[in-house]
Amino acid sequence: MELCKPSLQWLNLDALTMMGPYLSHLTSEDIDSCPKEKLCEFFRSEQFKSTLSRATNINPTLGKKFLQRIQECFNGKNEFAEHVVKLGALACYYYDAPDLNPDLSKKFLSQLDNCKPNPTITQLKKHLINSVISKFNATQALRDIGSSVTLFSPKQLSMIPGTDLKEVLTNLGPNIKWTQSQLQTLVKNQLGDKMCKEISAKELMALQSVAEGLPSCVLKFVKARDIMNDTEALKNISMQMRMGQLKAMLQGLCRDAGPSELVQKLDGPLLHSISLTNLEKADITSLNQVENKTWSRPQAAYLAKRMQDLKQLQFRRLHSVLQGLTCTMIDNVTGSDTLNMAQAITETPQWLSKFQAGCVAQKLFATLEKERADYFKTITEEELYKIPTLLLLHLPPLKVKDLPDSVCPVYLYKMEKANLSLLPLSSPSRPALTQRALSYLTTGTELSKLTFENVSMLGPLLCELPPSQLKLMAPNVLNASLQAMASCKHIPQHHRTELLQLVTQIFGDPAWSPEAMEAVGPLLLLDDNATSALPNKPWMKDILYSLKSHIPSVSDTLKKKLFDLTISTSNTARKKREADSNSVSDKSITDVDRNTNSGSINAEAPTSIVIEKLGSDNIHWTAAQLDMMTNDTFVATVGTLGSVPGYNADQLAVLSKKAIQVQWRHPSWIFWIQGVETCPGAVIDGESHFVIFNLTFLVNLFLQV
Repeated sequence: MELCKPSLQWLNLDALTMMGPYLSHLTSEDIDSCPKEKLCEFFRSEQFKSTLSRATNINPTLGKKFLQRIQECFNGKNEFAEHVVKLGALACYYYDAPDLNPDLSKKFLSQLDNCKPNPTITQLKKHLINSVISKFNATQALRDIGSSVTLFSPKQLSMIPGTDLKEVLTNLGPNIKWTQSQLQTLVKNQLGDKMCKEISAKELMALQSVAEGLPSCVLKFVKARDIMNDTEALKNISMQMRMGQLKAMLQGLCRDAGPSELVQKLDGPLLHSISLTNLEKADITSLNQVENKTWSRPQAAYLAKRMQDLKQLQFRRLHSVLQGLTCTMIDNVTGSDTLNMAQAITETPQWLSKFQAGCVAQKLFATLEKERADYFKTITEEELYKIPTLLLLHLPPLKVKDLPDSVCPVYLYKMEKANLSLLPLSSPSRPALTQRALSYLTTGTELSKLTFENVSMLGPLLCELPPSQLKLMAPNVLNASLQAMASCKHIPQHHRTELLQLVTQIFGDPAWSPEAMEAVGPLLLLDDNATSALPNKPWMKDILYSLKSHIPSVSDTLKKKLFDLTISTSNTARKKREADSNSVSDKSITDVDRNTNSGSINAEAPTSIVIEKLGSDNIHWTAAQLDMMTNDTFVATVGTLGSVPGYNADQLAVLSKKAIQVQWRHPSWIFWIQGVETCPGAVIDGESHFVIFNLTFLVNLFLQV
């Protein structure tokens, strides 16, 4: 239906409750039009918590506006803070929460787990964790805060007794991701100073996600008989392991178990580590032995050939073994079985490559045209429906053009639900499929007469539409189409310049608004120049972080833009704190961020708070800015700085100088080697002749040892 006018105050308790999780589709104007008493009634109702807990993808602009209006129902921040347990998805935008007591902090923390990655949320979580620890101690807090445990500092983790930590690790499961510093602390906590001691299967299983940090020398002595019966746990603890660890563990398992038993009981990364030589020795004589496992591509190639030799190439049961199919195997399928083979293979498309999909399509099309020379010119709706959509996408352009008008409904139905991921980006079938779909939609009419309901039938082919044709649409249809294209996984390269001009003309003139950025921002991020030119508005950082979580790959330009916005926001916040405190020391800034000589804070210098916020984006500091960092800040943040790959020579020289200045020595981060002049990743200090290694290089080296 048409959007209600902002002046129409239609939002009330019934309407808000009825929409449920679809509240995320409201606009800021809708929330503004809602009478205060109605919104307050909704917030105080029992339905609010359940509704907001199910609402997903609330954009920053809507979330902040919703939160702002709800806060008007209370007298001051402290009164509102008592209700944080009800916020649901709105908790992700409660940045200015006052200091909460430990109980409220624990409840609020649990609501932040589903928030999109954002440095502000991370800092808020750390603050809440410290509040929880202040009452419940680190051990109790660890049990209560769920996945936020990864925000414990190594120092906090080191203070937890080993037995308590082991219990918590078991309950957390295998999917927790730790930093290298945390892993080192956790491993030492569990193994003590003897890093290569033998541990039992029970002890290994208890480590769960921490197994990623175990030295290979521990894993070599794992006894297969003690561990292989719990296949799920074995799979879980190996999920995050590096190749060297997997090989070491497999070496230990091979002492007690033969290849056949390994193939039978292993899965996941450990199964992938089994060599083809051992796979040949596993005595595989039936598809039953391999069909329900996930194989690597080289293993799948061997197994597909093995199944062919055994005459057990049953396509519907191959699953991950499909990766190993060759075009020759596909071509050898008899004509009468081709359609059945094609339908069976495309039931699990996640195991197919673009090349394999093309081979299957070519085989199918050739077989069909042997039945009838003009098959695609005279194809019926029923016949078209039987062709898997994934393969229809590979139909050559001339044959696409020849499809009769009579199959229009089935063709559009298939295209609307198509997945273009297995069609090469350069395939000439892409524009041919798009234009055929458009010709079906515009039969007897013009592009300007299309509705958005018509255009939406293009499905992913909308992403392939040239801007020259988009411009011919009615303004409201063009507007909606561009917003739909913001979700496209791929826009043809030769369309992007003209498309960006069109987007900027419609949404960015005269200036970008938060709502416009949320609607079409992903299209702007396709172009580095457009990304760099985005205004440095206070709201831009949150929106870009929100968009970042939805795009498949993040450009260096976007990372640099987020870096600049984070620095700008941090400096603005710092100046505000200084103004509010009238030059009185700000307790929220740690001592390591202060210049111990002058007592002042340099606005250009990296501070520990900003460094921790930036994470891997610390790569964008210039060498001059890094040089302005205080020695105390360097010591406090060396773990974060050391996890950043790709420093240039100038940056690394400054970090090396900092290490020499503070004379801070820790074997897991920096090696001081006298008399060595060259080494991979090293920078030579001219005065001391010490080699200060790239921090990341050393971490990786340390872990391998």
